[in-house]
Amino acid sequence: MHSLKSLTLYEDSLFDIPFEIYKLDKLQDLVLTDKYLTEIPESVKKLKNLSYLSLFGNKLKTINLKDNELQNLTEINLCYNQFNEIPLALTNLKKLKEITMWNNEVKEIPDNISNLTQLKILNLQKNKIERISSEFCKNINLEFLNLSGNMLNDSVFNFLLCLKQLKYLYLGGSNINTIPNSITELLNLEKLDFSGTQLNSIPENLNQLKKLKQLGLSNCKNLDFNAVFNILKTINLETLGFYENNITNENKILLKQLLPNTKINY
Repeated sequence: MHSLKSLTLYEDSLFDIPFEIYKLDKLQDLVLTDKYLTEIPESVKKLKNLSYLSLFGNKLKTINLKDNELQNLTEINLCYNQFNEIPLALTNLKKLKEITMWNNEVKEIPDNISNLTQLKILNLQKNKIERISSEFCKNINLEFLNLSGNMLNDSVFNFLLCLKQLKYLYLGGSNINTIPNSITELLNLEKLDFSGTQLNSIPENLNQLKKLKQLGLSNCKNLDFNAVFNILKTINLETLGFYENNITNENKILLKQLLPNTKINY
């Protein structure tokens, strides 16, 4: 048992985790799902070699860690908990590369998130985010950002255009009405998703994003098809998401003619 590197415990009504778990000093991956936890057990905090921790589906509202605890953690999953903010303790875990916190009640992205200089993946889908700190721009290594299903508006782009390494950006289900032409400054973008927004068009210069391969425009009820079609034909897409747009069969045929090499999902 002492050589165990991965452990998953789930769907158990026990409120605590056996203290002896700290003896698994080789443990690297730990999943504690649906354990009704309200805090990280002290025994888990003692796992010096832990690199991945999933606390999916618990009752956590905050996280308290001492300076020497969980310092080798690179990925953490806190989905389906009860957080209303990103825990300050996370911003002191300097090796973190991935934070997944969808389906919580987080209201803002705080200043100290910029402390995580190795962070590459941030998934905050389906929270209550209205505000992003100006310090967010310092997360220069971020490659994946999912802010879908939050309460953001067009001003969000003021805080995103400095993320020059960004490859995947999800802003669906938000209050966005307009995509600025300046989004083409994010030259490494490979996927953009604006599904479920109030867009009526997309930037005419979107074809300047030479690496862009996937575009999500599903459930965008206000789209001006003629304007969008003329722009789409200039972009070399692999996949276009176009579900729930009340598109006629005639327009489907036209779109396929304009994008013969693109997989279009209706």
